[in-house]
Amino acid sequence: MDTESYQDEGPTVLACYAHGWETLKACLGRLLLLFIVFAILQAPTNVDLGASGRALIGLYQLFVIGPLTYGLSYAFLVAVRGRDPEVSDLFAPFQRAYLPAVAVSFLLPIVLAISALPMIGALSIVFLAGEPSPILIGLASALVVLPLFALVRLSFIPYLLVEEGLGPIEVLGESWARTRPVQLQILGLEILSLPLLVVGLLLLVVGVIPAMILIGLALATLYDDVSPEAPEDPDEADDPTPTAA
Repeated sequence: MDTESYQDEGPTVLACYAHGWETLKACLGRLLLLFIVFAILQAPTNVDLGASGRALIGLYQLFVIGPLTYGLSYAFLVAVRGRDPEVSDLFAPFQRAYLPAVAVSFLLPIVLAISALPMIGALSIVFLAGEPSPILIGLASALVVLPLFALVRLSFIPYLLVEEGLGPIEVLGESWARTRPVQLQILGLEILSLPLLVVGLLLLVVGVIPAMILIGLALATLYDDVSPEAPEDPDEADDPTPTAA
């Protein structure tokens, strides 16, 4: 795939959220159901099984929750494209890209941790120093941009995994390339997500779930806009009905 051809700068941050809001209103019931199913399946990770059970929880997070998280993002993409999201969309990674999804669930935290090493090292020096200089403190604080930058550039991974069937290493590079023209918009989406979550908390906490869904819909909107075209649905591709010549 020629990643050099992706030059679409995409819609504005506000336009992404506006489309996400319209999608949320149109599919509120289905999106809430998907989120509830995801929360139920994620619940075992919050159970305290003691030291012996931590390994089992870790495996469950890697082999189940990781792909499910990508499936939730894919369901948001289905919704912003004007189709009714189904619970089955949540399990799309298990059907189309299970092993790559598991591999990326393992690799992505490592990549983000590596990007954070300069910041962690600088902060360690600051805390160990008796009287750290303001320059050192400023440098340590500025290095937070590295993991944030990596998070922005890798934010298209869920969609690329499910839709385009890329391998775990290939999908990292493809997301890095595909997000280049819209990295500032993605950063804007992330920054605006913070006050949205605060407002959700203020609305008796129950507003947090719609806020989280809206944030996911906004990012899916941006991805959909900069994608060359929506790939053919594999289920429709298997339809044996012949087309007219």
